[in-house]
This record gives sequence, structure tokens and C-alpha cells, in this order.
Amino acid sequence: MDARAGRGVFSFFLRLIGGGAVGLLLVGASTYAAFGQVGDGSFSSNPALYGAQVGSTCIGPCVPVASGSDAVAVGSGQVPPVETADLMGQSLRLAPREPYHPYFNVDWQVGLSYTHTGGTSSGKNRVTLSPQTSLTHIGLRSQYSLGANASLSVTDDQLTRIDEGTLSYEGQYSLDPATQLTSSASVNLSQQDVNAPGVPDTIIQTPLRADFRGQVGVSRSMGRFGLVANLRAQRIYNSDTVLVGNVMRANGDLNLVQLGADFRTSFNFTPQAGLFVDGEVSHDWYDGAPVATGIRQDNSAATLSAGVRANWRDVLVGEASVGYSLRRFDDPSIASMAATVFGLDLSYTPNNAFSAAAGFSTTLTPQDVGAGRAASVDYAASLDLGLRLAPWVALRASAAGAWSVPVSGPNIRTTYSGGAGVDFAINRNVAVNADYLFTWTQPLPSPAEYEHAATIGITVSR
Repeated sequence: MDARAGRGVFSFFLRLIGGGAVGLLLVGASTYAAFGQVGDGSFSSNPALYGAQVGSTCIGPCVPVASGSDAVAVGSGQVPPVETADLMGQSLRLAPREPYHPYFNVDWQVGLSYTHTGGTSSGKNRVTLSPQTSLTHIGLRSQYSLGANASLSVTDDQLTRIDEGTLSYEGQYSLDPATQLTSSASVNLSQQDVNAPGVPDTIIQTPLRADFRGQVGVSRSMGRFGLVANLRAQRIYNSDTVLVGNVMRANGDLNLVQLGADFRTSFNFTPQAGLFVDGEVSHDWYDGAPVATGIRQDNSAATLSAGVRANWRDVLVGEASVGYSLRRFDDPSIASMAATVFGLDLSYTPNNAFSAAAGFSTTLTPQDVGAGRAASVDYAASLDLGLRLAPWVALRASAAGAWSVPVSGPNIRTTYSGGAGVDFAINRNVAVNADYLFTWTQPLPSPAEYEHAATIGITVSR
């Protein structure tokens, strides 16, 4: 091909590209004029999202417009004239524009309840206010939410306290259809009730506990294989405990910084069944040592477990695992801990009226010299049931048990609890709740303690 022919071909392609660009501009301008600022579909004039009217027929969530009218009456007010456009020779009336679209979807709930407790300790009355709110944003690739909740109570001895308060953040970003980045952070403040079962009589004010957590992770789907990995950091701080005689006891041996990582790799034989392997490593640095020993309990922990998962039509979903957990202390004078750990999670939801869930877990807990608690292997089991009798009434029931077994020696602490509740929906925004909870604790060598708690409350939600 000579130079003249090459310039001819090049000129032809330039004209072709230029003509295509002009055509695209004309099509885009005509589309914009007909449908307004549709863009990515997020504007209020998009008929696919907000409705439109063709002739006298309403398409989507629009308000019908009488032929020849320029405004739509909604209730007792009037809305501005709607936009019109031409679609295939028919008159298309778009829904009225909103002044703006909120960046966040706002949700909130406020609960007010009265609780009477009795049992081993003398009876107490408490009024609790429980507000909570959340802000959620969902985009094309990302979504995140901000949340806040609190529990404030007043007792009959005029003691006002914040039982718990939490600020939280959760977010995720999709790199591609198979890969997601996740992140979360939370701040939790809580204080245990000094009259709760298991709290020693020598304590007149429990410490205020602050728990700061942060986590980043990635998940990847590769056909039948899946991988989830996370990095996390945690800071726990406890204020001083007030003992009888206004003696202040520092809790530096309970305050810690933890860094850790965990992962899960899975393989699905079918969409209903598969195998998984979970792993976790962490290291704890404590602010101080227990006064009784003078030895800091800085330690490293690792857990590896394998299990099976099943999901039958989202009706019966379950996971069962078994593994091995190890905890080694930086100081060689403290013996290492090791135990076989078990995990079980089951849920059964045959319909919208009934649900059941059960769980079992195992954890290794270091010794707490200040509280006189030896290093132990802790087991916990739970059962939750729900039954909706009608659209406006639902029943709930729960049972739980926990056992602390020292690395060497008999069981040192056993706790059982059981309860029931009922929810009455007055309307879609207001519900009345009634609950009863019984708790029994045996903290050896101390005698057993028990507590009854009856609660009635009202919840108002958005």
C-alpha cells in the first residue's frame, strides 16, 4: 500500500469516527430533552423508578393526571406542574421532581420499658430508655451504614446510669462481581449492674468498660471456592472498681490491646452443602500485672477448625465444626492452655410464622487473679424460638447455659437462663412488648444466686 492510499484510509476512519461522535451527541441531546436528567437513573424524573403516565394510564408509582390539567392535587395541597415528554408519539407525563434525594436512608427506634427484678437480692425497679438510629447509603459499588444506640436507666433508689452505648460503622466496596472489601469500627461503653447475679458483695460500683474495635477484610469467590480474610484491632479499658469502704481497685490487669487476623476458606460441593476451614491468630498486651502475682499475662492465641455447612432451601441452615485452640503466655512461668473446641449453629425457618435457632461454642479464657477466677475452658449453648400467631402478635422464648471448666479442677461457674416474651403490634410504627427472664448462677465456692426479671415496654419506630 503506497503513502497516498494510506492517507486515504486514515482520512476515511477519521470521518467515520467524527460522524459517529456527532451522531452520539445528537442522540444524547434528544434523549436528555425527552427524559430530563436521567443520568444513571437516580433522578426523580426517571419513569422507571418514580413512575410516569401515558395518556390516562399510570406506569409505575406515579399519580394519574387528568387530561389537559397542569397540576395534580394530592390531599389538600397542590404540586407544581409535571414535566411532559414525547414517547413514540404519545404524551408522557413524568412524576413531579423531588427537591432533592437524601444521601442517607434514615431509620430510628425508641423504646421505653419498666423492669422489676427480684430473687437472691432484694427487689428492684428500673425504667429504661433505649434509643437507636441508623444511616444507610447504598451506591453502585459501595454501601455503608452508621449506627448509634444507648440504654439509659433510672432505679427506684434514684440511681441514674448509662447501661450501654454504642457507635458503629460498617461498609463494603465491590472491586468486581467476585471480590469485596469490607470494613467496620465500633465504640462500646457499658457498665454491669452491681446487683446482677454473680457480682461479689464486696463490690459497690462496677467499672465502666470501654471497648474500641476496628476491622478490614476482603472476600473472594472463585467458582466453588471461597476465601474471606480479616485484620482486626481491639482496645479494652476498664475504670477502677469501687469496693466496700470506698476502696479503689485498679483494673490494669484487665485492660488490653489486641491485634489479630482470621480467615475462612470454603468449598461447595453443591449450592446446598460444602466444607470450610477457619483459622484465627491474635496477641494480647495488658496494661499491667495482677497485684497478687506481679506477672503480666501477655499471650498469643491460635485456633484452627474444620467443619461442614448445609443450606436446604433457606429453611434448614447449619454449620458444625471441631478444632484445636492454643494459648501461650509470654512469661514462661505461666503454663500454656490448649483444648479441643466445638462449634454448632443451626436455624430452622419453615415459614414466616415459625423460627428456631440453636448454637454451641467453646472458648479459652485466661485466669483473672483479681476476681479469683482460674484459667478455664468456657462452653456456651443457646436456643431461641419464635412464633407469629397473627400479623399483630408474636411469641418468643429462649434458653441458655454456660459452663466454665478450669484447665485443672472441677467446674467453677455454671449459669442457666430461660425466658419468654410477647410482642403486640399496635400499628406499623408502635409495638408493646412484655418479657420474663429467670437467671440462675452457681459461682463456686460461693452459694448459688438467682434472679427474676419482668419487663413491659413500648417501642416506637420509623
